[in-house]
Amino acid sequence: MELLVFLVLVVVAIVVQATVYKKHMFKRLGYRCGFSQPEAHEGDTVYFVETVHNRKFLPLPWLKVDMTVLKWLEFEGTKPVENLDKRYLASGFFLRSYQKTTRRWEVKCLKRGEYSIDTVTMVAGDFMGMVVESLPVKVNAHITVFPAVIALEGMMTSSNYLQGNTIVKRWFIDDPFVVSGAREYLPGDPMNRIHWTATAKSNSLMTKKNEYTSHISITVLLNIQSLEYEADHVINRDKVELGIKAAATIFDRALRFGTLARLGTNGVIPDFERNGFLTGEAAGRDHISQLLRLLAKLELRKGRDFDVYLESICGKIRNNRIFVITSYINDRMLKTLNIMKKLGNEIAVIIPEPDGNEGDAGGFETYRIFGGRRHES
Repeated sequence: MELLVFLVLVVVAIVVQATVYKKHMFKRLGYRCGFSQPEAHEGDTVYFVETVHNRKFLPLPWLKVDMTVLKWLEFEGTKPVENLDKRYLASGFFLRSYQKTTRRWEVKCLKRGEYSIDTVTMVAGDFMGMVVESLPVKVNAHITVFPAVIALEGMMTSSNYLQGNTIVKRWFIDDPFVVSGAREYLPGDPMNRIHWTATAKSNSLMTKKNEYTSHISITVLLNIQSLEYEADHVINRDKVELGIKAAATIFDRALRFGTLARLGTNGVIPDFERNGFLTGEAAGRDHISQLLRLLAKLELRKGRDFDVYLESICGKIRNNRIFVITSYINDRMLKTLNIMKKLGNEIAVIIPEPDGNEGDAGGFETYRIFGGRRHES
């Protein structure tokens, strides 16, 4: 009889606790998550921070948070289930009464893009596993991953680097303040500007004399096509991604030197432009960050053929240093570039990973880049 009473009491207790958990499990339970910074570059490591707060007396014996992220965000120490471009992640918690706990994940940003976790699902249960409930929670965690800034100096060759009277043909590799000679040292000149060779020759202290680059504005024109005859979507994606990194590197240098810059491309950005665009020209961190955001959002598909795009913006750019980043060259493009040159523009062509079919750059200053080595600043 005592055993029967005991069993009845146990069953009643189980049912009561199950009923209590079913009714109050998610009450006064807070969850939030987000990235440690809103922006990063490819290859950077950031943190994804989860905070759970149980603001009631009832403990939670187990709580699981399920989320879906794109596979280009690599969460350290996890073995996620992958399906195409997505990863399914889960984190588990045990929460005592009125306990608040925080978990930090190291996340490596593998690829440029915009990434969001809009909703997670909290799944919780009672002690006996009789009740399992789920609740979707809106979190709106977001991060923009800029293209990597790469070391162009160590990965490029020049086909026909021109030398002449024009100062600075490769200012995106070198400081735009170029040494053009030496003068006598004046009080207040910094010691790191001493021209030691001239000092030795003249037997008196000499300082490097600089001339500012002849161009103070740059335009990057990015061809999103990897082949001249290509459907909407890019075939040789690595080529185009390397070109995007080269564009990001040029903008990074423009920021360091306070140079006016703008971006033009025949690419597509959702909810922005579908036939290519040319941004306004400006300098400063906010403007360069906006250009990098556009590069991060670029889809690998064209809005229109690059030669058609060039013709549409030809007369809008004057007296600029223009970097044309393209995987190929054709006669129609060269004709337009020559017209742009007559408008006072200095033009350099950057070809990512040439395969022998990129064509003749028609005598324009040409650089070929062969690989991706990250820039360490």
